[in-house]
Amino acid sequence: MGKSGWRPEHSGGARPRARPRQGTPRPRRRGGFTAFTLIELLVVIAIIAILASLLLPALAKAKSSAKKTGCVSNLKQLQLAWYMYSDDSHDLIPPNAKSDESVTNWVPGLMSNAQDATNWVQLEQGLLYPYCKSAGIYKCPADSGLNPRSQAVPVRSYSMNCYMNGSDVGNTHEGLTGYTVNLKLSRINWPPPARAFVFLDESPNTIDDGQFGLSPSGPNNTVNTWFNYPTARHNNASGFSFADGHAVAFQWTGQKLAQLEAAGTTGNNTDVLTGKDLNDLRKVQAALAIPSH
Repeated sequence: MGKSGWRPEHSGGARPRARPRQGTPRPRRRGGFTAFTLIELLVVIAIIAILASLLLPALAKAKSSAKKTGCVSNLKQLQLAWYMYSDDSHDLIPPNAKSDESVTNWVPGLMSNAQDATNWVQLEQGLLYPYCKSAGIYKCPADSGLNPRSQAVPVRSYSMNCYMNGSDVGNTHEGLTGYTVNLKLSRINWPPPARAFVFLDESPNTIDDGQFGLSPSGPNNTVNTWFNYPTARHNNASGFSFADGHAVAFQWTGQKLAQLEAAGTTGNNTDVLTGKDLNDLRKVQAALAIPSH
């Protein structure tokens, strides 16, 4: 056939697309987006996991710190209610008797008893409730577990210093003399209000009635044991409020309190303390009561 009769093989139609050569970019999907490969997804998941492992401890620490701040805030509000009661009662400190001695108290109920431990209404029957009108401030935000004795989640975490219109535990348990049980706000002198604690966050192992029972150290520092003891749930710290109205967290330097709490052993502890653990006890004893002069 002559030149004039020659026709292209695909004359009148579109030329077929050439197959992409190996190594060329993948074709784009509609809209301009490309698909992830399995390896890319695994890399992203690994990066997220690494970031989470770095951030979670910091978030847990921040959450714990927030609960400690909430606990100190609760204690400060209780302290204000305590102060207002005294102001309305001719300077008298709210009664802080043991549960078997009086039903008229700053707070009734035993956290070692399941019925009392879950009774929010009972908190409202205490002498301080009219001055705060909130049952929530009796409970530490970090106190979410079961009380080892009542096997119930308790409605109260805080107790009051036995030397604040309570009992002379140093005398009844150790035969000590010269320590004053404060009956009036104006008579708090040993130690003075800024150093005399009123409320504290007590360990669930020992909390029962509203009174925190502990002996002073004695004139020759002979009392080297806890009786009731504070909690260590705030990263080895516990909240305290003071008679002048302020509240702080005591940071423990020893590990004994944390060990006792973790063991869940109920009742008073009489282990003889040494070193940093003894320093922690002395810190509380100094704020509990000192000899009157």
